[in-house]
Amino acid sequence: MDKDVVELCPEPRIGFVATARNSTLATLARHGLGSDSLDDAELMVSELVTNALQHGAYPIGVMAWSRAFDCAVVEVHDAGPVLPEFPAPDAPLDMDELDEAGRGLPLVACLSRGACGVEALEPHGKAVWFGVGITQEDSLTELAIRVGARIHARRVFGFPGWLRGPSLL
Repeated sequence: MDKDVVELCPEPRIGFVATARNSTLATLARHGLGSDSLDDAELMVSELVTNALQHGAYPIGVMAWSRAFDCAVVEVHDAGPVLPEFPAPDAPLDMDELDEAGRGLPLVACLSRGACGVEALEPHGKAVWFGVGITQEDSLTELAIRVGARIHARRVFGFPGWLRGPSLL
């Protein structure tokens, strides 16, 4: 298994959200994320894995990686065909706090400061991802540029992802 894959769930498994969250946080801590960034990442990975379980298809996997540019990226892969749409980073300000659903992606967009996205995987599935700065001193623009550069580098240089063929990997 690739060293960036922190958890893989080939079929339904009770407790996968907690397992994926804990493994991802441990990986991000090894990459140097501070406690504030880890708190944000904890919520974001929980939301994306929950969405994959509720709206995606198996297998589901979580990857976390950091190579350069002072940021880390977390990707949640699933085999489902539907690509979610991320709202603007300030969309949570307009949300109804009493809604039982629909807060996950706005929360990820807000906490990642817009450094998030979704990409179709070939031959099927998707990767939903977010980036987080190693330090909290980054501006939104700087973080988005670094995350974009990292994802572009993975596309250009290639990477044998476990779902075989995602353009992100």
